[in-house]
Amino acid sequence: MSDKNTGHSPVTRREIVKLSDFPQLERSLAHWPPDWRECMLHFLQSRLARSGSVATLYNYVYTLTAFYAEVKHPEGVTRQQCERFIHASSRRRGHTGAPVGASCRNVRQSVITSGTVRILPLAWGTRSHHRCTGN
Repeated sequence: MSDKNTGHSPVTRREIVKLSDFPQLERSLAHWPPDWRECMLHFLQSRLARSGSVATLYNYVYTLTAFYAEVKHPEGVTRQQCERFIHASSRRRGHTGAPVGASCRNVRQSVITSGTVRILPLAWGTRSHHRCTGN
């Protein structure tokens, strides 16, 4: 699998996602129990399979790394934490502290709500929990 919008990527030649491909995310999730980390891997794998884009996968990884660096564990996520993260200033190099636009907020919301909504039910063995979306 290849994505012309990204440079060299450890994921471009195969479809299996491993946490070791993303050291920063791996460090953010190091304290998670193995079943939770496995749920995250399944979620990332599903994003890659659905979009077919390594750039999309890296966007999810970047956003989830930043989110779980603050939140620490998906089981304790609150709507207030989600809102605070969505509306936080930029973390990108060269733009740190700058206000973010609507498109960035929409991407953050999409990534963390789809990630949290899908990861929690996988780990709990249910499909009825929607912590960030408030449903």
